[in-house]
Amino acid sequence: MSSSMAFQGASSSSSSTRPLTYDVFLSFRGEDTRQNFTAHLYHALHLKGFKTFIDDEQLRSGEEIPSTLLKAIEQSRISIVVFSLNYASSGWCLNELLKIIETKGQTVIPVFYNVDPSDVRNQKNSYDLSRHKERFKDDTKVQSWKAALTKVANFSGRHSKKSRNEAKFIDKIVRDVSRIVKRVTNHPKKDKIVKNVSRIVNHTYLHISNHPKKEEEFEEEESEEEEEFGGEEEEEEEEFEEEEESEEEEEEEEEEESEEEESEEEEESEEEEEEEEEEYEEYEDEEEESG
Repeated sequence: MSSSMAFQGASSSSSSTRPLTYDVFLSFRGEDTRQNFTAHLYHALHLKGFKTFIDDEQLRSGEEIPSTLLKAIEQSRISIVVFSLNYASSGWCLNELLKIIETKGQTVIPVFYNVDPSDVRNQKNSYDLSRHKERFKDDTKVQSWKAALTKVANFSGRHSKKSRNEAKFIDKIVRDVSRIVKRVTNHPKKDKIVKNVSRIVNHTYLHISNHPKKEEEFEEEESEEEEEFGGEEEEEEEEFEEEEESEEEEEEEEEEESEEEESEEEEESEEEEEEEEEEYEEYEDEEEESG
């Protein structure tokens, strides 16, 4: 994870142009994570009040995505893509991924669940797409899948191997969603954004009506509001970065604790082995004496 978790695609202006029914859309490989990780993630998001779309297993037949699913992607503010071992073996999942990156104004959070991000980024190991090539007369489709995997794998996301505790790992993802939704929907300048849109309309009217004096007054007021708006945005960005730094420090502490635990376990194991060897040597000595 980078020093600043800058999720891709977050844009209040872009998302406002399409109706939003869901906070989160979950893209995942059913056979890998439906009954475990994804189910737990869905439950955690639901408990926090986020309206989350998770598809019905019965919907999945073949590779063609039904219109209901396409609509769900379009009407979601955030897509969480759970990259698991067999994600890339499914044409359905790969087509779903294509639709996600085509949806403008949507934030995409990649979650690397027991897979290496570099495998996804470079299509290696279980993400090698050569198995799909023989099914198509040309490799246009496969190339588009490759591009989508590379693009999303380069986004800031979460990597399960960096967190040994799955509950904490899920909690971090939920916190990411909370920050994104809060910044976009509960933005402190939400009313001002609406007001600015209204002022743009008024600006157009004034321009057409040719009122130069009012036009100058409007431009002065608009410049003042832009300065205020920009200053507040910088403050929010600083707060966001501070939260990320704090979270990274927590992760580092967890990793250090984990390494210490592993080291202690290894030392205990070595001590036990030494004790067993000593006991065995004593036993052999006793056998020799008795013999």
